[in-house]
Amino acid sequence: SSGINAEYGDIHEYQKDLLIHSQPPFTLNVTDSLANNRNNYLNYTSNTAPPQAPDMTYGRSPVTAPEELVSETILLEKGDTGLGFSISGGYDTPHIPDDPRIYITKIIPNSVSAVDGRLRVNDCLVRVMDKDLSNVSHEEAVDILKKSPQRVLLTIERKKPVEASVPRVLEVTLNKGEKGLGISIAGGKGNRHIPECDGIRVSCITIYRI
Repeated sequence: SSGINAEYGDIHEYQKDLLIHSQPPFTLNVTDSLANNRNNYLNYTSNTAPPQAPDMTYGRSPVTAPEELVSETILLEKGDTGLGFSISGGYDTPHIPDDPRIYITKIIPNSVSAVDGRLRVNDCLVRVMDKDLSNVSHEEAVDILKKSPQRVLLTIERKKPVEASVPRVLEVTLNKGEKGLGISIAGGKGNRHIPECDGIRVSCITIYRI
């Protein structure tokens, strides 16, 4: 197939022809949310040796970094129904396996916490006043909350919000070599590589040694 190193599977014939019959220089417009990692790797001609590949495994996502937590201190004044939230967890009845921490599992409607609006379900309750809740039983955590004063200072932790990445469009110019462009593609209407997406994606880049 004109030397293009690609396993097309069920990709439409006209998509093959676009690659097979293209004339050099060949220009690709690609959208890639990992553009910063891959830009230098993609931007080379097929008859030159590529730069060192990025530190990632082909076909797999990069290793996920540990989640980042943010801390917040919240002052609440008890109402008729107390603080207005339910908790779960503790070293004796963990809310999450192997995690002894205390979590907020419900915000009672129209309660002090609901009206204040800062506490959220799944927040980790770290401290109540000067009491550390990082390694207490569930009963101890409930007792600390019940015995807290009318004005209660709570320290919570939650996952830092992840900023949505904006895909960037890159224009990459390649010159065909004897073995073609050295890429594999996947996708297209009726042959989705990713659910709910009809786009054509580069699925593999082959390194030719010279």
